[in-house]
Amino acid sequence: MLQLVAAGRLRCGDKTKRPCAATLRALGEVLTGSDFYEGEAVRAFAWPLLLQAGGLAELSGGRLELTARGARRWPRPPTRRSGICGGAG
Repeated sequence: MLQLVAAGRLRCGDKTKRPCAATLRALGEVLTGSDFYEGEAVRAFAWPLLLQAGGLAELSGGRLELTARGARRWPRPPTRRSGICGGAG
């Protein structure tokens, strides 16, 4: 996901901060597995919102851009020590 943000491929509405249709299509191409509701892009819709809420990306001119925190996390994979994979440290 952070790679797509760094490439400038994720766009969201300036006011709503919700992903646009092109972003949903782009994420649908990279997300594997089925969604909770067939025919609904729940995961593709949620990822841009999660990245913004987690402080890894912010909206700038309609595109998501990596924050300093997001840039530190990419391209390095998550580690057990970071707590992202469920490890306590």
